[in-house]
Amino acid sequence: VSLYNTPERLPEYDIINYHNDQFYKIGRWISGIDYYNSMDFLDKSENYGITMKYKIHFFDGSTDIPDLDVRNEFDYWSCSDYEMKTDETGKTVRLDKPTPGASNIASFYQCDGYIDCYNMSDELNCSSSLPIGMIVFAVIIFLLLLIIFAFFILTILFGCILRSPRFIAAGPEFLIILCIACFVGLCSFFAWYGQPSTVSCNFRLWLLSLSLITVLSTLCVKTFRFFYCYYFALNKKIPSFFFSLIIPFLILPVIFILFLWTLIATIEADLDEIDDQEHFICSSSGFAGQIAGYVFFGILVFYFLVIFLLSLFFLFFTRQFVTPFHESRFLSASIYNLLIVCIVALPLYFILEESSPVAQWIIIGIAIVYGFFSTISLHLIPKFYGIFFSKLSNKNDLDKSNSVSNSQNSNIEQQNELTFG
Repeated sequence: VSLYNTPERLPEYDIINYHNDQFYKIGRWISGIDYYNSMDFLDKSENYGITMKYKIHFFDGSTDIPDLDVRNEFDYWSCSDYEMKTDETGKTVRLDKPTPGASNIASFYQCDGYIDCYNMSDELNCSSSLPIGMIVFAVIIFLLLLIIFAFFILTILFGCILRSPRFIAAGPEFLIILCIACFVGLCSFFAWYGQPSTVSCNFRLWLLSLSLITVLSTLCVKTFRFFYCYYFALNKKIPSFFFSLIIPFLILPVIFILFLWTLIATIEADLDEIDDQEHFICSSSGFAGQIAGYVFFGILVFYFLVIFLLSLFFLFFTRQFVTPFHESRFLSASIYNLLIVCIVALPLYFILEESSPVAQWIIIGIAIVYGFFSTISLHLIPKFYGIFFSKLSNKNDLDKSNSVSNSQNSNIEQQNELTFG
């Protein structure tokens, strides 16, 4: 019998294995291992601690150590394989956060309206598929860009080379600027394609804002041109190029606001929690945070509103001004049309931000496509129609050999030169 220093008997325990409805002694445990070095009277030949004579047989009848970390199986979406898979062990697959480098994401990210895979596979086979919508919008925008490019070439031809009275009355410089701004504005929608990145997030802000302010500034200066000629210089020749120089000064404040916004509350693509789920979206961060982003957005909207109000002011006081080829009608229609688009699209953007991101994306696309293309169309399509399809206009603008047409053309150009330059 071995004793502690107290003295107490050193305990010994048999290790029993229950197997095949019987108990088997497969080993022994002696506590003397803790006192082996401090007690000289302990038997040095004894095996202290655990001594196993036989292997343990587990519930399945084998001697293999079972996995005690049992977890429930779960479904996950494989971004690279474009399919839903199941991890039966519940621990073999590591789920990634929905960042650009994600390979396997949780199943609830599929068809949730947010692009959580780098290749957009999680939104491909859905009832409201963003990738399909992107393809449709891309085709439409590509066709419209070709049309605007044709508008640009024809504007240079008829406005700068042939000097058509219809284009002279509208100011070819303004029309060229509108073509460029609307072209860039339509291209800006491609920044909303794919999974957000810091570059695309800033492209959204800069391209769309600068395109919109360029269009709005051009329309505002055109209304000011009518206002100035009507009240101050009706009998003087005012070159339209002189008025077009005002446009950059109206754009400069927006550039300054965007610069401060980017510097203080930089828009970055990062994980943000929406409805208890993390998504990779664009948000203002920087050292000022999201609140500063809303402040700069409010300042930007206020400046746009000021330009709209100036345009409406000039339109109101020149409503009785009769312009050649009804130019003031097309101008006022384009301003009101653009104002309505902004009033409708802006609230819907924030209302649908968390409830329906797919609908939000569609609203953005429709607003950009309709807003820019309708603006340039209201200014140029009537002019092209008058030149190519109106018999009277063809005589005035193209048939220089006809004496009556020469007389009409001379009178129209004289009126335009006198009033608009």
